[in-house]
Amino acid sequence: MSYSKMDRVFPILSQQKTAQIISDILKGLYEEKRPSVKAIAAVMPADLRTIKSWYEGQNVPNLSHFLQLCMSSPEFLAAILKIIGYSDLARYLMQTEKRKKALKVVPTIEVYSINFDAIKSPDLLDVVRQLGIRQVWFYSQLKKGRRYGVEDIVSFWGVGTATAKRDIADLVRLGLVRFIGSKRNGRYTV
Repeated sequence: MSYSKMDRVFPILSQQKTAQIISDILKGLYEEKRPSVKAIAAVMPADLRTIKSWYEGQNVPNLSHFLQLCMSSPEFLAAILKIIGYSDLARYLMQTEKRKKALKVVPTIEVYSINFDAIKSPDLLDVVRQLGIRQVWFYSQLKKGRRYGVEDIVSFWGVGTATAKRDIADLVRLGLVRFIGSKRNGRYTV
């Protein structure tokens, strides 16, 4: 089943009122993170202009994007629950999130890999052997279709910006990753 752009998130409310509610929530959650729209785009697979229109209250996310917002941000989901009258459930959700952060739950182990044809390109085997875990992780995230950059390596691995830039520069130099678009709005891709 696919969602059309006309799917309404809250059928009882007007689109304008729904857009204002979602805009207020997004501003409350992401106003401190600059640039806010890019912070939202880091967790949402949507176009920057689309996200900006939600942030400014001009448009409402379709149902698919709305559900992705709820899944990617427990704070967003909690705010929605409060609005629709489930404050106790929102409070429980936030308490659970605080407990998770307090326990510093170790993320599950994922196996990252780079697949290639060793017979057609035997030289690539030596190249792949030189890669570090951060580079393989970054490559695999791009392979999954995520829009990751330097900041993502810094935040996930806890390394400096210079180290993250070197990791990506090596991937670019080896031809595994390339940068498309302008410096301001471009992105890395495989």
